[in-house]
Amino acid sequence: MGVGFVIGRMDCHKTDKMLDLCFEEAQKFDEKPIYYLVPEKYTYEIEKKLSNRLLHNKDPYFRIRVVSFSTLGNIVFTKAGGLKEKKISKSARNMIVCRAVDSVASELKTFKTSKTGIGIVGKLLDMIIELKQNNMTVQDLQAMTRGADDEALKCKLSDISKVYEAYEKLIENKYFDTEDVYGVLARKVSKLEELNGATVFVDEYTGFTPLQYDIIENLAKISKNMYFSLTTDLKRLNSKKGVFSKTNISYLKINEICKNNNIPRLKDINLNYLENKNIDGRAIDSKIVENENVNTKNVKDETVKNEIVKSEDVNSRTENSETVDNNALLHLEKNISEFRPMVFCEKCDLPIRVDEFRNYYDEVDFVLNEVERLVKKKGFRYNEITICSRNLDTYSHIIKGVFEKSGVNIFLDEKISAKNNPFIVLIFSILNMKKENFSYSSVFQYLKSGLVNIDNDSVHKLENFVLANGIKGKKWFDIWKDKVSRNVEDEDDETVLEKLSEEINEINRVRESVMIPISNLTDKLKGRNTVAEICKYLYEFTIEIELPQTLEKIIADFESREDLYKAKEYAQVWNIFVEMLDELVEFMGDEKIGIEKFINLMESHISEIELGIIPPARDQVLVTSIDRMKNPNTKALFILGVNDGVFPSTVSDNALISDYDKEKLNKGGVVFDSNFESKVYDEQFLVYKAMSSSKGLIYISYPLANLEGKSLRPSPLIKKIAGIFPALKVNTHVTDTFDAVDLEAMDKNKMFELLIRNMKKIEEDDSWKSVFYFFYNDSDYREKLVKAYRAKSYFNSAGKLSISMANELYNSRNYSVSRLEKYSYCPFSFFMTYGLKAKEREVYSFTQLDSGTYSHKILDEFSKNIAKDGLDWRDISESYISNQVEMISEKIFERSGNYILNTSEKYRYFARGINLRLEKSISRMVRQVREGYFNPNGFEVEFGFLGKNSIPPIVVDLDDGKSIKLRGKIDRVDIAEKDGERYCSVVDYKSSARSIDLDRVYNGLQLQLFVYMNAITRLNKNKKMKPAGLFYSNFNSKISRIENHGEYMNLDSKDFVDRDLSENLLSGLVIKDRDVVKLFDKNLENNGTKSKVVAVQMTKDGKFNSNSTKGLTIDEYEIVDRFVIEKSREICEDIYSGNIDILPAKISNSVPCDYCEYISVCKFDDKLEGNRYRYISKLVSRNQYDDILALMTKKLREED
Repeated sequence: MGVGFVIGRMDCHKTDKMLDLCFEEAQKFDEKPIYYLVPEKYTYEIEKKLSNRLLHNKDPYFRIRVVSFSTLGNIVFTKAGGLKEKKISKSARNMIVCRAVDSVASELKTFKTSKTGIGIVGKLLDMIIELKQNNMTVQDLQAMTRGADDEALKCKLSDISKVYEAYEKLIENKYFDTEDVYGVLARKVSKLEELNGATVFVDEYTGFTPLQYDIIENLAKISKNMYFSLTTDLKRLNSKKGVFSKTNISYLKINEICKNNNIPRLKDINLNYLENKNIDGRAIDSKIVENENVNTKNVKDETVKNEIVKSEDVNSRTENSETVDNNALLHLEKNISEFRPMVFCEKCDLPIRVDEFRNYYDEVDFVLNEVERLVKKKGFRYNEITICSRNLDTYSHIIKGVFEKSGVNIFLDEKISAKNNPFIVLIFSILNMKKENFSYSSVFQYLKSGLVNIDNDSVHKLENFVLANGIKGKKWFDIWKDKVSRNVEDEDDETVLEKLSEEINEINRVRESVMIPISNLTDKLKGRNTVAEICKYLYEFTIEIELPQTLEKIIADFESREDLYKAKEYAQVWNIFVEMLDELVEFMGDEKIGIEKFINLMESHISEIELGIIPPARDQVLVTSIDRMKNPNTKALFILGVNDGVFPSTVSDNALISDYDKEKLNKGGVVFDSNFESKVYDEQFLVYKAMSSSKGLIYISYPLANLEGKSLRPSPLIKKIAGIFPALKVNTHVTDTFDAVDLEAMDKNKMFELLIRNMKKIEEDDSWKSVFYFFYNDSDYREKLVKAYRAKSYFNSAGKLSISMANELYNSRNYSVSRLEKYSYCPFSFFMTYGLKAKEREVYSFTQLDSGTYSHKILDEFSKNIAKDGLDWRDISESYISNQVEMISEKIFERSGNYILNTSEKYRYFARGINLRLEKSISRMVRQVREGYFNPNGFEVEFGFLGKNSIPPIVVDLDDGKSIKLRGKIDRVDIAEKDGERYCSVVDYKSSARSIDLDRVYNGLQLQLFVYMNAITRLNKNKKMKPAGLFYSNFNSKISRIENHGEYMNLDSKDFVDRDLSENLLSGLVIKDRDVVKLFDKNLENNGTKSKVVAVQMTKDGKFNSNSTKGLTIDEYEIVDRFVIEKSREICEDIYSGNIDILPAKISNSVPCDYCEYISVCKFDDKLEGNRYRYISKLVSRNQYDDILALMTKKLREED
């Protein structure tokens, strides 16, 4: 009986020595087994090593068994008894903690306001695990609580103790958790006969918990021999600081166990001082330094001085090393964790390099190219290359995508959370449908899981209908008969209605196939059910929709595509689901809960489950996180993401009991293994581990920016390594460069991508020219290369349509003015809208456009009713307005069937709000009419349309001999008569403030009102119809501003009316004629007062105040009128020439791209070559129009 250690730093191959000892023992005739004890995550790796050893070494009596503490426990309990209760998983423990919190929720203080979410439950469970690992019972915690002198800490400890106690009661006499298992194992291990006299090897541990020390102590008492491998140099043994602090503590603790139990100590095998090492750092001489007299109290600390190592010093440490490169790696291993590292000044080709990149993608691209070079040119095997990172989550999807595309096999050793698998997502989406009343997200998360037997096209059609019609809740179970309408008119086209009916019938068939099984489930989940009932119903649902069969098909598909990782992932999820239901039934089966609580329980359970993927036995690159890294064959190691705060990682303190609190408790005699300082040294150990894990080459790299473009700093580790190796230079890759690239070694796909990015350098760089011809001579790449070469001068342009294509696309020769304006804002947007007729997906919402259509319809019907009732606008009362608006609104609802404003209480409330605003708008319109002599003469006046009520179009002749007919609907036309003359005013209603800008008119962006006026005056020339004004009227009123309460009290009702009129003038241009403007406001006098109807102010001498008056003289108006028609012709010519330029107009800071639905199609970016704005110059200032009118006149003369 005895305990021995195999001691060595990372490069000493302690596991190989342990296996040597193991096989030496296996040669002896003995019935007792040999147990090789390792952490669970390393069992596969050790078993693989054993298998390889068995090809050359013998285990004639089959004694060697690889175990972890958990599997050792299973062996002991199976043969020696001791566990009547059932062991529970960590995921099941989450559920029990959840129940424990609920049971004491009313007693909690610190966690009272916290919901029983995954976060708090997980932290409480971690705290309970830590307490148990440190042998702290509920009573110990309660005593700790009483002894705490900090009130906040006392409350926190009190809450934890109550949850801990509730947790223990829930599992008492029913279940064992891992820590309980360890406790029982420590007591039972000595009762297993086959362990008495067995040999035990303990490998790959850096430290142990107090419970594990108890097991080790009892094993050491009964075993023949126990061997421990520890990564340490046995320096600073009595210090709790340093990279080997944890293993040193283990060494001292096990020695203390031996001393306390009179267990003999075997000679330590110290691999740190071998006389001879080869390139791998393994002994080539059988001579081993042994510590014959182990006395830890006499171990002296060695302090490393900051001195420069000469070549002979290195050689004296590593005699007969085969290459100088090995000296550098050994030097790095010995110094990377030192506070004062020694400098390496040997002149050699360093096996270490440091590279910086623009981003993660460039970094991974470089790694791929270097891996290919090492394999193709240097003879490396893929399984001799390891890629690691401290933040693997950031890199995993990038590495997977880049390497899979190149055909390089990798094994991604990452923790795959079960909750992200589509099958588990589907299960949660089913429950969320019930919880969220069949919300859009829950239903389509289910449908888009890829596990529902409905084709994608049907899902998309269903989704479009649901989005457009606001389907949710009970509507999913109704038969859908009609679409939500935004049309304020009757739909009487039988063909359209029949087609719509067919579409809805098809969508209903899809809806029923989806909802029938879901309805069967949700009908059972009414009110509160027991957990057992919910689990049963959920399981039955998965069988009803044939999920097991679907999973089998998916697994077979992945296997046929040789995607073994995905196949193995999906192969596990069904069993995980069933086991989760079993555990829920077992632990909480009889408890009645609501669906939300059940979802929380499932989330807490599934959050702890990770899918284990065993790597296929093939030549592949290992991609892993640094803390999980274990590849003894590594000859080339790539360490990615060596950034500040990432590697070494910033240690955070987010436990329920902070390190500060633990420190205070430690002073009271309570010992916690884990604290801030130990975590810092754990991080330092990972640095040491990473820098010591390669036999040949180490590549260290970092990006300068993250995925969002935020800058990143290199880790301080970079500076430290550069200090150790002064000859080491950082290679910067912030631009694409090409310098004697070895094409045969580099991945061709990657090299081709690099060539494409640097195509413009071909003419000026011979290196790139040679690359170009290399691919040109490759038939697989030639066609793609030629296309890329032709595109090297690419700039973002939509090109131009042929004239014949333009005529075919725009075959209608009837144009509204708004179309011409849209073209002027951006030809490409016009092309997408009216050429390709591309539309955004319709969504159930009432847009500003819908509001305008609805408001226009009410105003149109209102004006017709006035005429029908024989009323004068000046005699209309407020009650008449209110009644009419309400009546017209109801008629729209009835006439249009499923009109959107009548589909929900929310939208009916919205309609009432619009109606109120319309009542105010009409009331103001009536007051404006009362102020002057104009009378509303027509609403929704059409020109250019078919029908007896429409006036003729404006005909514009084009150069090709064809003509365009301009048409439109004028919201309102007012007429006034004076001295035998008739005057016309046109008004266009808008839902936001708008004014006439002649700069926009000149550039074709605002033609509407002038074209409308032209249509009216041209028709009535014989009746001497003259223009008087062109206006916009805002549906939404401006609110009058009152400075203070005193001012408010002095205002009467007339003052309020006057203020409202003054704040909401008709916005536009008047004809600057004193007689004409008084037709709008008969009270307008030559006394400096402003009009309450239009933007006009007369001075005392009867002239127009230029600062306050917005208008044109009749001569100026005629210039603009002629120009607008000519501009319309010019725009039409441009349209039919095939122009579809991506050329948005920019006025000040306003660009149409800000609200354009096609921005994702055109990809406009003014920083790209070929993309530019059409800047609109500002020529009009303070109502002065001379410059813009001069340009219009010049343009007209040129056309004449």
